[in-house]
Amino acid sequence: MSGPAQHRVKAGDALPEKAGPDINKARIKMVMDVMGDVNPVHIDEELVKRMGLRGLVNQGPCNLAYITNMLVAWTGNADCVKRLQVRFHNLVVPGDRTIAGGTVKAVNGDTAECDVWLRLADGTTMLAGSADVEINHNGS
Repeated sequence: MSGPAQHRVKAGDALPEKAGPDINKARIKMVMDVMGDVNPVHIDEELVKRMGLRGLVNQGPCNLAYITNMLVAWTGNADCVKRLQVRFHNLVVPGDRTIAGGTVKAVNGDTAECDVWLRLADGTTMLAGSADVEINHNGS
């Protein structure tokens, strides 16, 4: 098994950063279709210009999933996230290159309390918050 169980996780450890997928109009449209999302800010370029937005809006659940995917990659356990709370600071739009990461704040038994974030390559914070993550999954 890969992940933190192979080494001792401690407060102050950086979580391995994980790049998000390419953000583009086709991906946003696909997610709209899957979710049954009809919000025009995801697809109507004229509307987002009139609203003064940087571009079409990538869905919030997708941005949250980039953080979750980073935590799953770190632990090797698809069920590792026990609590996740974030605040959305900025909109992710096509062309943005996202990076998810974080830091371990504390370890209590088999749970790591972590600060987590989604940023752009230039350091702009898009989402930030905290997560409780199971770090010693035994597969049972």
